[in-house]
Amino acid sequence: KRFHIIVAAVRPLTLKEINIALAIKDHYRLHEGLNIKLKNEARIVIIIRNLCGLFVMIIDQKVYLIHQTAKEFLV
Repeated sequence: KRFHIIVAAVRPLTLKEINIALAIKDHYRLHEGLNIKLKNEARIVIIIRNLCGLFVMIIDQKVYLIHQTAKEFLV
């Protein structure tokens, strides 16, 4: 799920957007009652690095795939 969010995005996502996406659990179906706990930015960077390794770059708080060919390879 986590890496899929980055690969499927049509634009680079911000760290905050990824933080929110990772905090939402699979069983949530409505935004009502959505109680998510966000991690601090440094922790999100570590999580992204652990999940994606060298496939991504983080520049100005946005997460980029290293190259379009990386996306093609992963899809």
